Order: sequence, then C-alpha cells, then structure tokens
Amino acid sequence: MSTANPSLYTLSSTFPESDWHTLSKFWHPVATSGEADDGPYSTVLLDTRVVVYRDSAGRAVSALDICPHRGAQLSRGEMIEGEIQCPYHGSRFDGTGKCTAIPAQDESLRIPDRMRLRVFETQERYGIVWARIANEELNPMPDWSVIGKDNISSAPVPPEVWDVTAARHAENFNDVSHLAFVHKGTFGAVSTKAPDYELEQTPGALRHHYFDMGNSQLFERHKVGADAQQSELIEDVKYDYRFAFPFASALHITAPDGRTSYIFDVIQPISIKKSRIFKIVARNFDLDGPFEGAVKFEQAVNEEDRTTIEPALPVHVPLDPRDECHIKGDIWSVAYRRALSKYGMGVDVDRVIPD
Repeated sequence: MSTANPSLYTLSSTFPESDWHTLSKFWHPVATSGEADDGPYSTVLLDTRVVVYRDSAGRAVSALDICPHRGAQLSRGEMIEGEIQCPYHGSRFDGTGKCTAIPAQDESLRIPDRMRLRVFETQERYGIVWARIANEELNPMPDWSVIGKDNISSAPVPPEVWDVTAARHAENFNDVSHLAFVHKGTFGAVSTKAPDYELEQTPGALRHHYFDMGNSQLFERHKVGADAQQSELIEDVKYDYRFAFPFASALHITAPDGRTSYIFDVIQPISIKKSRIFKIVARNFDLDGPFEGAVKFEQAVNEEDRTTIEPALPVHVPLDPRDECHIKGDIWSVAYRRALSKYGMGVDVDRVIPD
C-alpha cells in the first residue's frame, strides 16, 4: 500500500490505517530550527516517535526515536560532535543514521550494518524542520518563498499544541464564515455574511480569494502601546488564501495602498486528536518595526479558534458529504474534503461516531 515501512504503523495508532499511510507520504513540520539547534529534540509525528538533531555539518536530521540496539529513546541522550549518543549504552550515530561507535565492545569488532537509525527525509525551510516518513512524495512542501525576500519582514509565532485533528484546524483557517462570531475580541465587528469568493483547484493545492471590507487591525496590529490605533474599516481589501495539501495555509491580505500582511500556518499531526500549530507572520511595510504586537494578536486569534474547534465532533473530519450539513461559504471545505478522499483518506473511518 505504501512505501513507508509497514512496521511504523501499528494497531495502537490513533489514525485509521488508510489515513496514516496517505499522510506518511506528505511533508510535515516536526520542529523549529531553534529546537533542532538545541537537540536532540523529541517529538511525535503520526503517532511515531521522532528525534530531531543537527549533524556535524549543521544539517537538520529527523529519525525514528528508537535505538536499534535495545529500543532506548535516543532523544534522552546527548549530542557529541554532531552525532547523537544513545543514553542506554552510549552508541553513537551520525546524520545518515550510521552507527559510528559502540563503546560496550572492542573497537576492532565490526559494527553490524543493521545497527543504524531509520532516518526520514528531512528539509529545513522558513525556520521549520520538515520530515516525511514515507519514501514516496505525494506533494512538495508549500512555497512560502516570499518570507525570504528583501522587502519582507517576518517573525515566528511560538508553536502551540491543540487537542484537535489537523484537518479541523486547516478547515478553520480557510473558513470565511466564522470571523464575525469567533473573532469578536480580535477583529471586532465584521460582516456576518460570508463573502463570495473564487475557488481555484490545481494538483496539490487550493486557492480562494475575494475583495471585502477589512479593518486596520489587519495592518496595524504590529503596533503596540501608544502607537496602537483604533480599528478602522478599509474598503477593497484583498484576501488571498493559498493552500498546499495536506495542512499548509497561507493568507495574503493586501490593502489598496499595497501594504500586505501575511499569515503562514502549517500543522504537525501528532495524533488524530492532537496537533502542533506552526505560524509565521510577515509584512511588506514597516520592515524595521517590532513584531510583538502582531505575534500577540495571532496568539489571541489562535485562542479564539482553539476553544471553538477543540470540542467539535466527530474528531475525524467527515469526508462523506452526507455526514455534515454545508452552506454557501463551505465551497472550499467541500473541495478540501473531496481531495482528501481522492488521496485515499477516510476509507477506514466509520460515519459520524462521536469520540
């Protein structure tokens, strides 16, 4: 079914088997660059224990967090000259997963070829370490290259762990109907009517965009203290949502004067009911100004969303269109669910079973 080693999927997994094998073929965030710097860093991806560290060349590495000798958790060890050392017997492994030393035996003895880590495909972009469990790639990583441009200033939002399935959060980020009800404390008064939008579907991606009223919070939230301004309505603000499967979203919000505020959001599926949210905020104006206000604003937005979607049931996002009602603003969500089904997800999921 999958090029992922089948031993990594177990019956104790919280994911349905078809979902796990599908998601294992996508890139997912597993750590910030700073967490890799401070490695070995322990995390979980698709119910699979992962260790993240840097090799002797400074490259980020992600591997199964299990020593092949006696199953110890490698992330409880330490880094020695760019190699990870097992805390149990001191065996050391380089960035390719090769065992370079076994202190418990004479150096003249050959190290078995099987004595190596299961290293995953790993890339580092946008201050995030990404990993893919399977050898097969279903979709490339999202293109957020705008972050590195000279006329763009950006800052990370501290990652957060939510008790929610990743697809619920992805839908929430791209939903255009909830702003007036969920985000009264951040966006303030906005229209309760969902805007009409155009939806574009391409292999591995969705995009929807529209022009609508905005407010100055979208552009002035980076200001704090005495510089903060009252929210003012702005006409003809463009909202451009760009999504890459399975869980990466980017929102470009552009004012008529050309100021653009960016929000990048991607989700690490830890388990079916737990996700880690990675966010980056950016802008093409006030490049030398602080980001404290923008980061705090996003954290407040996150909290409003989190407390709303964490209790949502069923835990699995229903991919069968008969399982939940849909309204006009759900065009994106319906397309997203259909695409997940085409990727092979939802096969083993029972219909509407509250968890």
